[in-house]
Amino acid sequence: MPTNKERALSLLYDKLMTGQRYTSAELVEVLERNDLTVSERSLSRWLQQLREEYDLPVQFDQRTKRHHVTEADRQAQPTSLLKYTDSQFLRDTLLRNKKAAQVIEPDNRAPALNHHHFGQLVMVCLEHRLVQVRHQKFDATEPKNYLLQPFFLKEYLYRWYLIAADTADQHKIKAFGLERILEVQPTDQKFNPKKREQAAEQFVGLMGITGAEVDPCEVVLRTNQLQKEFFRTLPLHERQKIKELPDGRWEISFIGKPNLELAQQLVGQLEPIEVVEPAWFRQYVIDYLKRNLEPYGESRPHKGKI
Repeated sequence: MPTNKERALSLLYDKLMTGQRYTSAELVEVLERNDLTVSERSLSRWLQQLREEYDLPVQFDQRTKRHHVTEADRQAQPTSLLKYTDSQFLRDTLLRNKKAAQVIEPDNRAPALNHHHFGQLVMVCLEHRLVQVRHQKFDATEPKNYLLQPFFLKEYLYRWYLIAADTADQHKIKAFGLERILEVQPTDQKFNPKKREQAAEQFVGLMGITGAEVDPCEVVLRTNQLQKEFFRTLPLHERQKIKELPDGRWEISFIGKPNLELAQQLVGQLEPIEVVEPAWFRQYVIDYLKRNLEPYGESRPHKGKI
């Protein structure tokens, strides 16, 4: 687990990368809301570490007494290695050699998130308090207000989502992307803590954030030797089983919840994968492939190699 210092550095990094300006007292308050009690002297030391060890040019405006990072510096900042400090081997490497970051290249697809809401959302989840959220869907022209029962925060493909029940929609469990949450207003209303436990159970065996209501079932896939090796070294599921078939293909099976994210994973692999079971998910993947082929019109033989 990350140390308190590492957690503090990560929180400060996320806060300053929003582009807003903060007094020392405001940054100390951010840390305290996340159970990190510090003095302004400790804060000053950690900000200096961000400058020297992580190349984040934090500036201090003497006139307004506020810390900030300029727009140009934020645009030039690579994806922070701080997000990987829960990996023991990487943390040990960075601690032994501060220059290690120069030869470690993380994935730079991390989206712009409203990290300043993260702490508030964690607290309302822990305290089982209803929260008012203003959320802008990508396919909507205007944001919408929700009164939610917040359960937990879930990360999938570099994005964080608030998993919550919508009180205005028969308490249906929904996922709200943090980068689309514009405002957060905690309330004093409480909800039953058991509801969070029940929601968490629905996400067991689920890849991604959709399909929590799907009943678990056996998923059976078939593919070739090469793709089998990819699944062996990076499993689709923690309890997957792999066996060789008489025709030379390989079968991968596991108990899970088939959904959109699983279909996207399967069609995005290097080698073809056949969905055998369940039958409804097989048809779902067939339809998914057909929709994605429509923009290409008539297919032609592929002679090149990528």
